Amino acid sequence: MPKYRWLCLYCEHDNPENIEFCAHCGTSATATAYEIEAREFLAKKILSDEHGCSKCSNTAHSIEFSEDPWEYFDSRQSPLLRAMYITIKCKKCQYVQKIEYAVPALRKLYRKLFNQDIKNQWWLKR
Repeated sequence: MPKYRWLCLYCEHDNPENIEFCAHCGTSATATAYEIEAREFLAKKILSDEHGCSKCSNTAHSIEFSEDPWEYFDSRQSPLLRAMYITIKCKKCQYVQKIEYAVPALRKLYRKLFNQDIKNQWWLKR
């Protein structure tokens, strides 16, 4: 928790000291590049123009990844079929959405060839 006033890395709103999350959008004071990119993805694809909740129009959301983004994107153990999901939760009404965020090329090819997604979870384990 910062002991100073800080600007949100995502929405650039000014925040008072001693708060861990942005009062406007809910971004952590120590957000990583992955978190900022995920919020931009959500703003473009999912949330309304004001980046608000579809149920209550609140702008503050928490974001969780289905797995560690560094391991998924940057490690040498790149996923062959495993998709990555983002779970967003409205901080006001607690509405939760799970959104597909990243899909490997092999899984996209499987979907295209067979017109369905993989149903057997054994193939998706690490």
